[in-house]
Amino acid sequence: MNYTNDEKLLIKMLLKAKELTRLPDTCPKEERRRSLKQAINIYQESLRISEGRMELLDTIAYSYIQLENVTDSQAERKEYLEQAIIWTRKAVEKSPDIARLHALLGYLYHVARLDYQETAKEYRIAIALAPCDATIYIGGAHILYGPPESPVTLQEAIEWVERAVQLAPDNADYLAYLGRLYSKGGRSQDAVKTWISALISYRPLQKGFFQEIQDSLGIE
Repeated sequence: MNYTNDEKLLIKMLLKAKELTRLPDTCPKEERRRSLKQAINIYQESLRISEGRMELLDTIAYSYIQLENVTDSQAERKEYLEQAIIWTRKAVEKSPDIARLHALLGYLYHVARLDYQETAKEYRIAIALAPCDATIYIGGAHILYGPPESPVTLQEAIEWVERAVQLAPDNADYLAYLGRLYSKGGRSQDAVKTWISALISYRPLQKGFFQEIQDSLGIE
């Protein structure tokens, strides 16, 4: 089989970048930061050969998120998250119909800027594009319900989580979270029924929900 020189060069560069991102969590943070920065540089150089593929733009954004996770300086962490926003926007421009990219952009607007308006906008786009993805409904509700400046109401959050439960009816965490929202909305009977379903489910339940359910029902 014949391969072009550009294809061979691209694969060589991507292999090196992939190797640099595979350092285990046990490695010192400084070593992981150095490797991630090198990988990002290689990915950015690869854009010229790959003709700006969306997947590469997406990978650069995720690499900046990884870099933020192993950085202690608040100023540097903020800069890396801003870079992740820039590269995710580029990926969205390239492939505007991929729901996951809009959800990621919404998440980044939240963690980097606490911009609830833009976060809600992106999550609503993601939901419209992928109405059968339970994780998007749950992610949006977790981030957007609660803060007074958020445009997402309790009722909208309930509708999102109800849809997630319809899509993943055995997910104990989803059920418990829906019970929490019902309780906040004064729907005590719905909350109790949903918590019972969460506890019956064979799927594991996050530890924090146990105490929350006990406290809500006055169980000692």
